[in-house]
Amino acid sequence: MSTGYIGADLRRLVALRAERLCEHCLIHEDDTFYGCEVDHIISEKHGGPTREDNLAYACLFCKRNKGSDIASLEPGTDRLVEVGRYPTAAALRRIKDQG
Repeated sequence: MSTGYIGADLRRLVALRAERLCEHCLIHEDDTFYGCEVDHIISEKHGGPTREDNLAYACLFCKRNKGSDIASLEPGTDRLVEVGRYPTAAALRRIKDQG
């Protein structure tokens, strides 16, 4: 359960940074029935701070699949991988523009 309040200005900053795209699957919030919301990358229960660099804009499905864990087993390989450390939408666009 979240204990840190994410203020309106910080929520707006994260949404604008992501250009209103889920920063995990890149779906636009207008294209998903439930929209997107700001989510901690490293959850508060694991010591994740409520700061811009630890917040991602996420659709409901990505947020629910991520949960509050900081790592998970990759299906089919059983390799432990960090959860929530996906490149942001802005980073993916920079990579595309440079390529």
